[in-house]
Amino acid sequence: MQEAVSNELNALQMQKARFMVQIAFSPSDDGLLVDNLRLAFDQNGIDQIEFLIETNPGEGFKPLAKIASGGETSRLMLALKHVLAEADQTPPHLSLMKLTVALADGWA
Repeated sequence: MQEAVSNELNALQMQKARFMVQIAFSPSDDGLLVDNLRLAFDQNGIDQIEFLIETNPGEGFKPLAKIASGGETSRLMLALKHVLAEADQTPPHLSLMKLTVALADGWA
């Protein structure tokens, strides 16, 4: 995914940008037991995921939420959306229809 998003950024005039997904876990004495380790968890699970970006070579990766401008964020969202759409072959209108039905039925 990281390479695919970086390639999409290239097509969106961010040729030098690189994208990385950082996945971390935190130990916790009262956490969920996973492979003999107790890990902290919340309503989102045990994973702590952060998107990192390097907009210029040599800058190093930094948290997307802290450094990206509005234009960079827009391009990153387009790149992510395109990469994820390629991975999930469900046509977008079907997902929208499911959401519309769910909202109308009051169970979303």
